[in-house]
Amino acid sequence: MLELILIAGGVAAAYFSYTAGIKEGEKSTLETIHDTIHAGMVSDTPFAKAYGRAGFYLTDVHHALPNLPLAVISSSNLLDLIARERLGDDAEEASIALLKEQLADSYFLAKGMTPQALKDIKDIDAQLRQPSNDI
Repeated sequence: MLELILIAGGVAAAYFSYTAGIKEGEKSTLETIHDTIHAGMVSDTPFAKAYGRAGFYLTDVHHALPNLPLAVISSSNLLDLIARERLGDDAEEASIALLKEQLADSYFLAKGMTPQALKDIKDIDAQLRQPSNDI
């Protein structure tokens, strides 16, 4: 009977410590996200340096989110807006596309991505965009 009480007590202690750990982890993550969002609203962040306005990508909010080209894709409208502001509404689409690419590149480099990693991602993207001859 004493063994059963000790086993039940051990299971209960493990459950409560696991639950407390989850709560502490959730609190820490929410504090990190909160601090990052507020930090993104100042003018000396990589985002502000690249685009000339305060802000951030969602991938900047937490380290567990991958900082990959998905941010470029999801921010296409923002990049288009900034490019049109800088070049004017009557700018050619090729000029706008080039400026958007330059803005995104400068942002990723400012965030610490190496030029080689950026080149590798662009090479992979170019390969994926080529039409396939496989049927």
